[in-house]
Parts: sequence; C-alpha cells; structure tokens
Amino acid sequence: MSMRRAVRWTFVILGVLFLWRGGTSIFRAPTNEVLYAAGQPRRICVPQICTTMMSLEVGNTGTAPQDNVRVRFRAAPLQGLKLPLKVLDFGKVDRRVKMSEAGGERVYELGRLEPQKRVEFQVVFHGPASELAPTWSEILVGVEAAAGDARPGDPALIQFARFLHAFFGWL
Repeated sequence: MSMRRAVRWTFVILGVLFLWRGGTSIFRAPTNEVLYAAGQPRRICVPQICTTMMSLEVGNTGTAPQDNVRVRFRAAPLQGLKLPLKVLDFGKVDRRVKMSEAGGERVYELGRLEPQKRVEFQVVFHGPASELAPTWSEILVGVEAAAGDARPGDPALIQFARFLHAFFGWL
C-alpha cells in the first residue's frame, strides 16, 4: 500500500470517528446549525463537602449567524447556588445574556451568535459528600436556535474536523 493511500485511509477513519463523536457531518457546513455538548462533571471532595463543576458548550457551527439562541434549564436544580451560573464567550470572557424565569424554567437568551462562535455555561454545585449534584439531563430542558436545528454534538470537535477536511480534503 502506498503512503498516499495509507494517509487517505487514516483520514477516512478519523473522519468516521469525528462524525460518530461529533454528531453531525464534517464534510459540509449547513447554513443553520447549532450544536451543544455537556462536559464531564468534575467533582472534588474534602471530608464532608463536595464541589461539582459542570459545563455546557453551545456553538453555532453553521455558516449563517443565529439571531438568538435560547438555552432552557429547569429552575429547581439551580435554586440556591452559592455561585451564579456563568455564561462565557469561548470559555474566557463573560457574555451578557437575558435571563428570565417562568413556569419552573430558567431561560437564557444568548442574543446574536456568529458562525463558528461558541458559548460556555459553567455551574458549580456545593453540597454534602453524601449527595450527588444533579446531572445535565436533570438540569437541561433544551437549546433552541432562531433558524435551523439545535441538536447534541460537540461544536469544537466538529469545527476542528471541518478544518481538517478543508485542509486535507485534496488527499
């Protein structure tokens, strides 16, 4: 087998893995697409108290801007947090959002989300070591895009996979 063929098969296998892990196509970028992925919770315990840090990443992986992306949470698990839920652009800079609460839900409106941009929600739970923090399935109600679908998938991984496909697609 030639080196070129081996490299091609390597990228095919990587593409299949990215597709499986990312949840969407890496070979084309749709006009309207929003992906979201919950990170693995990190739990740190001292003898009596545990702190659980959780993150949710929402990204516009489409080619058109989204006028407004809404993220809906159940309000009950977020009541009484010692630290407020943080919303960050690309996980670094605080993002201004509109928050409303009605009908047992807390809704965060992200506003305009440009293509290839990601927003991260960070929440920290403190509690006795005997109690577990709620999971994302107990907190997250859904993500809604202004246009197109919002579905589970890893936005960072899809963006990276599309970059690799664009760069090495000629092989």
